[in-house]
Amino acid sequence: RDGVLLGTASADRTARIWNRSGECTAMLVGHSKAVRRVRFSKLTFLLATCSADCTAKLWRLADGQTAAGVEQAQCYLTLRGHTAPIYDIAFDRDAAAVATVSSDKTIQLWRTPDGHNLRKLTGQGTEVLSV
Repeated sequence: RDGVLLGTASADRTARIWNRSGECTAMLVGHSKAVRRVRFSKLTFLLATCSADCTAKLWRLADGQTAAGVEQAQCYLTLRGHTAPIYDIAFDRDAAAVATVSSDKTIQLWRTPDGHNLRKLTGQGTEVLSV
C-alpha cells in the first residue's frame, strides 16, 4: 500500500502485513483454508482477504498493538455466497464495495459496510481467476 506496506497471503491460513524493514506489523487470522489474496483499500484501516475456504473477509486494523508489536486486525465481515474457492478480491475506488471471483464461475459484488450481496454475475462460463 503506497509503497509503505506489503500484504502476503499464505497456505498457513493467514495473511500478513509487512513494513519496509521486513517486520510483520499485522497478522490476519480467521480463514479455515489457504488465503489466496490480500488487498488494501484506499482507506488506511480497511483490508480484504479471500480464501480457498469459499469466503472473503473484510478486516479493520486496530490502533493498538500486541506486546510483540504486531498490530491487531479484526475481521468485521465474512462474505459467504461462493460455492468454490475464491481466487481474487478487489475494492472499488471508494472502498464502498468489493468484487470477488471464484472457481464456481461467478463474480460477486458486495457492499463493504454491511456485506450485502449487490449482484452475482454468471456469464463467464469457466473459472474466474482475477478481478
